[in-house]
Amino acid sequence: AIASYHSKQSSEIINVIPEDIIVANGASGALELALTALLDEDSVLLVPRPGFPLYQVIAESHGARVVHYDLLPQSGWECDLNHMESIILHEEEEAMRKNCEKKYDAKNRAVRAILINNPSNPTGAVYSESHLMDIIRVAARHRLPIISDEIYGDMTFANNLFRPMASVSV
Repeated sequence: AIASYHSKQSSEIINVIPEDIIVANGASGALELALTALLDEDSVLLVPRPGFPLYQVIAESHGARVVHYDLLPQSGWECDLNHMESIILHEEEEAMRKNCEKKYDAKNRAVRAILINNPSNPTGAVYSESHLMDIIRVAARHRLPIISDEIYGDMTFANNLFRPMASVSV
């Protein structure tokens, strides 16, 4: 039923199958599950600034660090992708420098994920399809998963059209 509902919700064709579904105790519980799977002590989660504080609370409970990437008010509160990418590069360079005696791979990389909140809390911004694609390109370039918090997808203002990340990443 959940897979069917989410397959029909989007104006795009998204084929969600039951094996894609993990049931959690609410949105906060789902975030906890995803972040627990990805974060270790001293790992890094990229989160938006301004943003919802729960991401930092969960990350820090696992000994991980949060690094904030900026949202651009002059661009409708879109993610500052240049800032995001510079953070990724800086954090990875630092991790390689600290762990020069270890083989550097996905297990000991610093940045573990990019968290996107769309529609954004607290700004209310809804990202365009092209901006979502730009975010995906940054994540793909650095082989990072995206955690897309879309809890406010049904609560948009004016004529803003919400597009789930899955509708542009398939």
